[in-house]
Amino acid sequence: MTTTRWLGDLNQRYQLAMQRLPARDRRALQALVFFLSLALLGSLLWWAYQYHQKMRNRAQQAQATLVWMQAQAPHLRTSVTAPVPMNQLVPSLGMSQGLTISFNENAGRAQISTSHISYAVLAAFLSRLAEQGIQIETLSMQQQTGGLIQLQATLLQPV
Repeated sequence: MTTTRWLGDLNQRYQLAMQRLPARDRRALQALVFFLSLALLGSLLWWAYQYHQKMRNRAQQAQATLVWMQAQAPHLRTSVTAPVPMNQLVPSLGMSQGLTISFNENAGRAQISTSHISYAVLAAFLSRLAEQGIQIETLSMQQQTGGLIQLQATLLQPV
């Protein structure tokens, strides 16, 4: 039996069954089928909408994670290496922040001095020092005339 013949037989049986029903029952059955079809379509659309929202949230989370990872990339170390001496590390970190560092080292302690107009830049520099394991023993920040912030600190060599 082919598919078209089977569908034709099914349609014929449906037509016969519908003709046997009274007109009122036929209309009620048609209304029921209509509302069930409408409910099924609405459910499918609701499910598709919910799935779309879920995927949109996942994409936003993935984008946020990517942005965070890109922001953290400069801070990652690619391999374990010997610690960089403080007299090389502090000036290079200062230069990466756009600072000019005055640096004097004596017996594992270093006196540094720098200035910048933005407190955020100085705070970022101090954070980068802390990430490298350098301890800050004393710290002084004073606002100078003209808006410059003068930073003076005593740093201890990481152990």
